Amino acid sequence: MKTFLVYKNRFNEVKPYEVEILVQGDEDLDVFDLRDEKRKTFKVSNVLSDHDSFDDASTEASAQQSKYSIQQKKPLTDRSNRSQKLEVCFTGFPKAEKDRLIAIAKSSGLFVRTDISEQLGLLVCGPTAGPSKLKKAHDKGVPRVFGEDGFTNFLETGEYQE
Repeated sequence: MKTFLVYKNRFNEVKPYEVEILVQGDEDLDVFDLRDEKRKTFKVSNVLSDHDSFDDASTEASAQQSKYSIQQKKPLTDRSNRSQKLEVCFTGFPKAEKDRLIAIAKSSGLFVRTDISEQLGLLVCGPTAGPSKLKKAHDKGVPRVFGEDGFTNFLETGEYQE
C-alpha cells in the first residue's frame, strides 16, 4: 500500500517520501521508495508524519525543516570490532558483483563478514537477498542498504537510514 511520509534523517534533513512499506518493525521500517525506485530503511522514531498525498508531505517537510539544523555529513565511525573497522556483509548478489563490492569495501577500510551477528555494522542487500537474512538482520538491529547504489551512498555519506 502506498503511503506518504515525512522523514528526518540522521543529518536532520527533513524530506517527503512516497513509499510502499515492505517490513515494519518496532525500530526500523523497510520501504520501497516509489520515486527513487530503491529499497530503503528508515528509523521508525524519525518518521515525523504520514500524509494523504506527496504534496501534503512536501509542505509538511518544508515546515518541519525549520525546527532542525542540518548537520554536516561525515562518515560513520566503527561500532563493531577491535580492529576499529566497521563490519559489513553482502547478500543476494551474483558472485562476480559480490567479489567486486567486497574489494571496494576492503579498500574503503571496512571489515567483511559472511554472516549476520550483533556486531555487524551494515548488511548490503542485492536483488536476490533472501527474506530470512533480512529478518535476521532486522531482529539483530543491523542497518541495511539495498543495491550497489545504497552501498555507494553509504560509503560517500555514512547514511544508511534512507
